[in-house]
Amino acid sequence: MQDVIDGNIDIAASELPLTQQQIDDTYDIMYLPFAASALAITYHVDEVKTLTLDMPTLIGIFNGTIRYWDDSAIKATNGASATLLPHQPIVRVVRAGTSGAVYILTSAFSAVSDTWKSIYGTTGSVTWPDSNSTVTSTSSGLATKIAVTPYSIGFGDVQSLKDSPIAKLVNAAGQAVAANVASIESAATDFSLDFENRTVEIVNGIAPTSYPICMYSYLVYRGLNMSDCDKALGVYTFLTDLYSESSSFDALIQLKNSAPLDPVAKAKMLLRVRKTQCNTKVFYSEPVDNTPVTIAGITVAVVIGALVAVTIICIVVGYFWYQNYKIKKLLNHIDEGPSGFVTLFFSDIQNSTATWDACVRIFLGN
Repeated sequence: MQDVIDGNIDIAASELPLTQQQIDDTYDIMYLPFAASALAITYHVDEVKTLTLDMPTLIGIFNGTIRYWDDSAIKATNGASATLLPHQPIVRVVRAGTSGAVYILTSAFSAVSDTWKSIYGTTGSVTWPDSNSTVTSTSSGLATKIAVTPYSIGFGDVQSLKDSPIAKLVNAAGQAVAANVASIESAATDFSLDFENRTVEIVNGIAPTSYPICMYSYLVYRGLNMSDCDKALGVYTFLTDLYSESSSFDALIQLKNSAPLDPVAKAKMLLRVRKTQCNTKVFYSEPVDNTPVTIAGITVAVVIGALVAVTIICIVVGYFWYQNYKIKKLLNHIDEGPSGFVTLFFSDIQNSTATWDACVRIFLGN
């Protein structure tokens, strides 16, 4: 991680969080979670085929207060296998130096035990009790060491320990769970998806199906200040695929006994990736949206069409109303004419009297 900050490499992965000093000194660092995994507990006790430990007992083993495999605390969680546990000293195989594995283990211990938190705290490096402790530098090296060391116990990522016996752990809900993709996904859902503080610890989750010691792996790169634009574009393209909803990397992450981010978390990370730039050049550009703007589910086109139709109707109605108004106004200026009987007289001059006598009297009423 420091090599990325110093500009020696372009991108790196880590379980360790950035320190506050690193955050203050590197405004351009992108620190993005990309997968969740579990810290597994492996052991070498030939007398038992399976092993279940609760968190207080695991803490007691690593702080040196529980020293033998037949301790009552270990027996209490192992049912019928309890009588098979030997009276043999526990050999702790631990990581040397600073590592993400130690950080996650101490984070889980601090979440469970105030005593551990006050003495050791959450840290990537621990001064382990000297008695019956042996150190190794890597998870794979730890697996090898335990395989050749009877009555030993240690910790590492699930992928590195996939060929080693792995203990079940009793979680906060009182259930013994194995470290697998399903229990990791359950643990991730127990915690907020708000990554604004750059890190989220997923230890001691409350769901019955959650494994108690889980962690996010983070990608670190100088997303706002890469000088090589070809490399920057390559990193941007890789991360865009990684955080896509149906990423081609999801299957690979699961194959490595880890869990990819859920779609909501991916979408949040993709927004950050789109800020990647090189020499002020931003690679992402907003797509042009050619679809009509909608208002409460009704397109603007429909609204405009309705307004036009109403306008036309109003014009037509107004026209006929005005024409009717003009006709009425014209009729009001016409004399009503005479009332009562009207005499119609037809005359051919020569026979007028005869014609008059033959006429019918017609009454014109109102």
